[in-house]
Amino acid sequence: MNNARNQLTVRTLNAAQLFAIAAIVAAGTCHAGAAEFKLRADCKVTAAVVRLSDLAEVTGADSQQCQQLGKIELFPSPPANTKRFVRAREVQDLLTSRGVNMASHKFSGAVLTVVNAKPETFDVRTASASQPVISESLQKKVNRRVSDAIVRSLRSTTGHEEPWQVAVSVPEEQVKLVSDAREIKITGGQKPWIGQQSFRLTMDSRSGPLAMPIEANITLPEAILVTTHPMARGAIIRADDVELRSVLNQQAGAEPMFSAADAVGKELVKSLIGGQALDTGSIRAPNLVKKGDVVTVYARSAGLTVKTQGKSRDDGSSGDLVSIESLTDKSVFYARVSGRQEAEVFAHATTAR
Repeated sequence: MNNARNQLTVRTLNAAQLFAIAAIVAAGTCHAGAAEFKLRADCKVTAAVVRLSDLAEVTGADSQQCQQLGKIELFPSPPANTKRFVRAREVQDLLTSRGVNMASHKFSGAVLTVVNAKPETFDVRTASASQPVISESLQKKVNRRVSDAIVRSLRSTTGHEEPWQVAVSVPEEQVKLVSDAREIKITGGQKPWIGQQSFRLTMDSRSGPLAMPIEANITLPEAILVTTHPMARGAIIRADDVELRSVLNQQAGAEPMFSAADAVGKELVKSLIGGQALDTGSIRAPNLVKKGDVVTVYARSAGLTVKTQGKSRDDGSSGDLVSIESLTDKSVFYARVSGRQEAEVFAHATTAR
């Protein structure tokens, strides 16, 4: 009876010891399989695919396991000269989808990693193989989209509605990304805001936030003379009626003016709205003599000046030739306008045959 109890006790103790040993082994195994992923704040990739070891420093008791974890492929590398922003939670989700039990591992380090694609080492052949052929129309469409975004950025930064002209060419490998992006934003540039300028384009792409540098050449049209407010036909132009301004769309065939001195004191031959460009055909010297005016006519000869009066039969500005009707005998002769309601003729000395 005692022998049976002793055997039962031994068996019971052996079972307890067995469970204890199993628990210790399990705990040790769990500890040995745990790894720590310390995410970097930024990383530079040189291959077509981003692996866990690119984003994080993988450490743990089992070095072989850490190497295997580090080789896990997460997502394609961003195109050359672009960046991708990856959050820690996104990395965890990607690892879970690849069968990694995240409960057994620890995350630390940065909460956001910036992935930079190095253009000098990026595998262009691998990247270009997956890129579709870019049509000329799509290239132009994307260039226009980026140009418009740059103009909006310049106007927002400077506070001026200047007609900036932007020449930009988005690299072919990035055209599809920009085309598919829901929204793009431009920052950068520096005073005086013209010439070769460096900008930064950020966009919300299908694969996440991306950023890339953009080079553009910025120019402004030549400044021409425009009106500062609406002006009626026949108005005499004063200095505060006009200003020099860059205008993007100039009327075809018009000859613009580039100096206020050429317009001040002249008369408008047609009405203009505010901001409209002046051209040589829209102004003239003001009429100093009008049709029906009684004008003083001077006849000048060497050492002798004679004046008379007559009625002008034409309008005329300085230097214009107008016909004058004599008030005494109704005869008509021509005189050149020399001042307000004044004209002059030059009498020639008689010569003997």
